[in-house]
Parts: sequence; C-alpha cells; structure tokens
Amino acid sequence: MSAHTIADAPLAAPAARPTASTLVTATVRAAVVAVVVNVLVHTIARVTGVETVLTPPGAAPVTVAPFAVVTMTLVPIVVGGVALVLFSRVSPASARALPWVGLLIGVGTVVMPLSMGGALGGRLVLAAMHVVTGIAWFVSVKRVRA
Repeated sequence: MSAHTIADAPLAAPAARPTASTLVTATVRAAVVAVVVNVLVHTIARVTGVETVLTPPGAAPVTVAPFAVVTMTLVPIVVGGVALVLFSRVSPASARALPWVGLLIGVGTVVMPLSMGGALGGRLVLAAMHVVTGIAWFVSVKRVRA
C-alpha cells in the first residue's frame, strides 16, 4: 500500500470558458424577454390611461413612445452583451460577475424616471421597465456556466 499525498492527486480541470455563441444567445434571450415584457407593460399602461410623459429638469415634456421603449431596452442589453463577450475572453469570472452588474444597473437606474416631472403613474411604469430589463439580463446571463 502506498501513501498518497495531495501533490499526487489529479488536478481539477480548469473551468471551461463559455463560448461567444453561448454569450450572444444569452444576450439575445435577455433582449427578447425584456423588450416583450416592457412593450407589454407600456401598452397596458397606455390602454389603461397611464401617460408615459416625462419632464426632464429645464426641458419640455417628452412622451415615451413604444419605439423609445424598445430602443432604451435594447441599448443597455447590447452594450452589456458586448462587455460580456469581451470580458469573458479575459476572465471567466466576468461571466459570473456581469449578471449582478446588469441587475444593479437596472435597479439603480430606477431613480432616473422617478426623479423627473410627470404623472407618478407614468414614472412608476417607466421605472418598472428598468427593473424588468435588469432582471431579464440577470436571469438570462446567470444561466451561462463559467
């Protein structure tokens, strides 16, 4: 019987990096879910009489149209997806950290519509869209195994 040491134990295989294709798929999944839910929320708000009109400080009121909802949902997710693909090439830990970063950004930016003028109902609807986008990003990207 021979004595084994820790040095004799086989090394664990390094964690496989997620492929760019997997990361792009996660980004697209987050984008589709967030856009569908946000457009649905916006449509329900409009049908029920909630106006999504914001008044930025020192500026004229701005009506947030469906096209703006789609654009403002897609832009941060696409930027996050690009960051995810690039950073994951440098460090697999990025794929584990970026879901949290996106969620924090989504939740943290809720103050943007809430801090502007306009009807409270409309501002709450727009704030909810920030949360939806952050959650869609988090759930989709968190599923990627690094």
